[in-house]
Amino acid sequence: MATLLGQLTENLPDLASFDRLAIPYRAVATDIVHVKPVWLDKGHLATAMQASMTVPGALLPVRIDDKILVDGGVVNNMPVDAAKALGAEVIIAVDLRDALYGERDLNSALNIVGQLTTFMTNSSADQQKALMGKQDIYLQPDVSFMLAPDFDKMEQAYLAGRQVAIAALPSLLRYQLSQDDYADYQRKKLDRRSQLLASSAYYIDRIALENHTRRSDTALLAALNLEVGRVVANHELDEAVKRLNSQDIYERITYQIQRQGEENVLVMDVREKSWGPGYLNFKFSFEDDLVNRSDFAFGSQYIYTDLTDKGGEWQFEWLLGSWKAINTSVYFPLDYQKSMFTAAGVGWNREIREFVLSQEQGDLIGRPVGSTVETEYATYTAFAEVGWNLQPWSALALGYRGASGEVNEQGFQNKQDYTVHGPYVSFVYDDLDSFYFPRHGTLFEAEIGIGRGRSAVNGSDTVTGDNLFYDVNLSKPFSYARHSLTLKAKLGGYDSEDVLPLYVQDLGGLFNMSGYHRYELNGRYRAFGALVYSYRLLDNDFGACPSPCISVVHWSRAGSGMMNAISA
Repeated sequence: MATLLGQLTENLPDLASFDRLAIPYRAVATDIVHVKPVWLDKGHLATAMQASMTVPGALLPVRIDDKILVDGGVVNNMPVDAAKALGAEVIIAVDLRDALYGERDLNSALNIVGQLTTFMTNSSADQQKALMGKQDIYLQPDVSFMLAPDFDKMEQAYLAGRQVAIAALPSLLRYQLSQDDYADYQRKKLDRRSQLLASSAYYIDRIALENHTRRSDTALLAALNLEVGRVVANHELDEAVKRLNSQDIYERITYQIQRQGEENVLVMDVREKSWGPGYLNFKFSFEDDLVNRSDFAFGSQYIYTDLTDKGGEWQFEWLLGSWKAINTSVYFPLDYQKSMFTAAGVGWNREIREFVLSQEQGDLIGRPVGSTVETEYATYTAFAEVGWNLQPWSALALGYRGASGEVNEQGFQNKQDYTVHGPYVSFVYDDLDSFYFPRHGTLFEAEIGIGRGRSAVNGSDTVTGDNLFYDVNLSKPFSYARHSLTLKAKLGGYDSEDVLPLYVQDLGGLFNMSGYHRYELNGRYRAFGALVYSYRLLDNDFGACPSPCISVVHWSRAGSGMMNAISA
């Protein structure tokens, strides 16, 4: 919201009084600590507007002059008193009150709290209505069919407002201006507007940080990457804020341009998430084909940020259920711009994988060709790498990875022990707007390396060798209105002579041959293509917690190196 309001006001610098605006203005907010109205009559226009429309619970409060401010509608939803204080001779007040719930709807704690809130808001509007005189006009459109987040009903709201305004035309027409008077009014408004310093670009002499984070000013300025001593366009300021916000550890970033002496100063207020620097995420997944079996997994992930002033992170995660894993890793940027980094980690993973045996594989373990075996992969891994962040959304890394483990055939005594290690190079380009339901951007991942493997089945002769492995993943969405079509492609392989591959290529699971269970199809090689169509049924945008409802159709075709499959 801060970025949008900044664009609408062209980042207008601080004003000594909002009376200087083309139309004198007051923003009414609520001091949520003392639950009292606050009239904002000076300062940064965009910030004042944001404070007056920050819905409690959905948006973060705004701090101005040591006050914590939210939407003024909490205590004064129709500020007639503020208009009178500005000197208004005639007031046209629009009352957008919500309707109270009926008795049958008061069946939950949430609705009861909502009833009390609506009553308080409507009571404040009644108090303001009592201040109106005979010359004033009161309009109350029927908007009981919508709530504040219902942006899809704006057309209905417009029609409701138009209807009540047409009904009040006899009262409104007595204040109608002639064409000449209206043209004169417009000229005066333009004259006042021309005296303001609003612009699409500003000369910035220096940057002043109000740093409420664990990072140093040097680290924040490096992430902003803004040059001073030159003209900076408003869109450059917005891009700088996006770069800083992409680190996902800040609660709020706001900025304004202040005239301090002979300088234009860009004042940036950066606040770290109050619940950081450690963040705990939970995961639960459930898959069922309603015929054979159910798969589930649950776990958590802990991320600790700000290990170093340059932004080091430690990550630990675990997963239990049909698939099990314990992994930990560290990430250390080597400079404030995060252009270069190092990373290292260790982990343990266990998966149940199915294979269709070839002639050679069947002969080794005494099974007929084409038979299906279920195996348990238990693997310990470790890696270390150095990399370069080419862009905030792309990186190149060189590393060395090692793994040691065993593969056991379920229900039998067959076992394959193995170790594999070797160098690799990886590249990632990811600017998707959503991982599962993207509408814009591109995901391209590629990794290639050499695996020096050593494996033995049931103590038989050991197989050794240096073999090439590679993995490529592409996801590209195309969207129009509420429709999206995503092209997915995967290609991978491991050129080895091991009985079962050490770098496994698998299919199955959500959008990866969804008709099969995860890890149901496995082999040395994989070629996969899919088209995923999605339609955004509902936005369900609740501010801090958007929960869209999306319908998906998925078609894919693939080969795992041992069999071909089609899923739709």
